[in-house]
Amino acid sequence: MARTDKRHAITINGVFNGIYEWGRGFMSREIADKWNWFWSVEFRKTDHLFWKYADGDMDFGECGILSCNSGSIYMHPMDFNAVLVSSMGCICTKRGDDGKEYITQFESEIKHLKEICDACAEFCGGSFTLYISPEYPIEVVRPEEEYTGEIEKGEYAKRFGVEREKGSYIY
Repeated sequence: MARTDKRHAITINGVFNGIYEWGRGFMSREIADKWNWFWSVEFRKTDHLFWKYADGDMDFGECGILSCNSGSIYMHPMDFNAVLVSSMGCICTKRGDDGKEYITQFESEIKHLKEICDACAEFCGGSFTLYISPEYPIEVVRPEEEYTGEIEKGEYAKRFGVEREKGSYIY
């Protein structure tokens, strides 16, 4: 029987405006240069408490990855979508205006993410909007089987994958 850990998650969607356009690319060569300069130079000038940046490469779509303990974001200059999952680390309890206590897992990461993306957008001459879901509880299945790297072809999907329902849509 699988063991599970109770965690929390949050879904985020970030949208950069005035920087990149679907089907067209960067709005100009100057904006593309500013985007790359921001992540290569400006971002690294400040020690970001929760977030670290790794450059992309030609093999993985060229965009860099912004990551924290809860997950990572493929930093496309048009928009990004991600799900962050708590690492069972710091839990904050705060009292709301209604007198009730609330648990938050991502308040600081989200605040800093917004600041970073606002700074990037401003540097490039655009703007940034961040949409977030309420935090929600999830159960994470704990690993129970050793991965040896010697799984027969086709057996990985059968042993570790999720069975696809007939007629289900795959995007």
